[in-house]
Amino acid sequence: MTPVILVCITLVLIAGQASSLPKDDNIKFVQGQVLRAVTKTPAHPFLVRTNKTSGLVYEGYLKDVLSSLARILKFEYEIYESPDGKYGAPDHRGVWNGMVGEVAYGRANLTLAPLTISSLREKIVDFTKPYLHVGTDMMMKTPSEDVDIFSFLMPFEPFLWLTILGAVLGIALLLFLTAKARTMAGAVDKSFDNDSAFTGYNSIWFAVWSVLRKGGEPAPRSIPARILAAGLWLFALIVVSTYTANLSAFLTVKRLESPINSLDSLVHHTKTRFGVPRDTFLYSFFESYKDDTGNVYKEAWDRMETDDSYYKNFADGVSKTKKGEFVMLAETPFLEYAVLNDEKCELMLVGAPFLFQGYGLATRRGDPLRKALSIG
Repeated sequence: MTPVILVCITLVLIAGQASSLPKDDNIKFVQGQVLRAVTKTPAHPFLVRTNKTSGLVYEGYLKDVLSSLARILKFEYEIYESPDGKYGAPDHRGVWNGMVGEVAYGRANLTLAPLTISSLREKIVDFTKPYLHVGTDMMMKTPSEDVDIFSFLMPFEPFLWLTILGAVLGIALLLFLTAKARTMAGAVDKSFDNDSAFTGYNSIWFAVWSVLRKGGEPAPRSIPARILAAGLWLFALIVVSTYTANLSAFLTVKRLESPINSLDSLVHHTKTRFGVPRDTFLYSFFESYKDDTGNVYKEAWDRMETDDSYYKNFADGVSKTKKGEFVMLAETPFLEYAVLNDEKCELMLVGAPFLFQGYGLATRRGDPLRKALSIG
């Protein structure tokens, strides 16, 4: 196939992209319109607002998605912030606030945010097909590692240390008594043996430097002394090798153990406060269980209400978490972003994700825009 034919095929495919969408009246309805997209920032990494010389600029995953949809469906758009800075939940009168309220009451055409699709919200707005499926995670401050000057004793239990000390002193005593008995019995070869040098002090010192695997004086010359020394060296070889292996394991494999590994353990960990932001899907979810009994979500709601441990926004939640004794509950992408971008490595995720939901773009009820966006 010649390069000319390849170029022609490529041009045909590019030209055909505009007509690749199905011919749908909903898509034609959108073409040429100027849509108002309501959002809430910051929402790393989905959407952030930055100040540049040209003015306010929105950047992020959802901004790229909306730009691509505008190019495919041939519409224009403008983005504005939700006046109350909330995602959207009903109050006691049933009036919705946040981005959901902006769309439901006709002030915006669609939401541009990581908005969770829920049955409660679908009573007042329509959602596109989910663009991302997420779970709910828990984030806490990384447990601090206490420095212990006696950490070198950790590989062995205290009883074992006492046993080793007793064995070393016992061999030193046997060495001293053997040398003393041989000297008193006149069984010493004065031209070769040095049993007389093994006093109580020297015997203990010989046992110590044998265990530490360092040379020293005096060295045993008589056969009984050498037999005791060989037994001590074999004992030292086994003890030191075992100690070195265990010490390496303690120093290199330090697992951060947390008493919290699930929502149930979090609820029953009375010393730790936890919370979610108000007027969000998570808040409405836990609130829906407030009249239940014997349910972990009910217990979680009661704890949050009693402690008043809700956080205002994402930055506030991260700040509380870094102070310690607080666990932040939020969707997994937000918490993963916070952990990966924490310069001091003070944050960690605990437990397994739960409560899986989808993110979608919300439109007014019955608006053909929903289908057009889903197709796009």
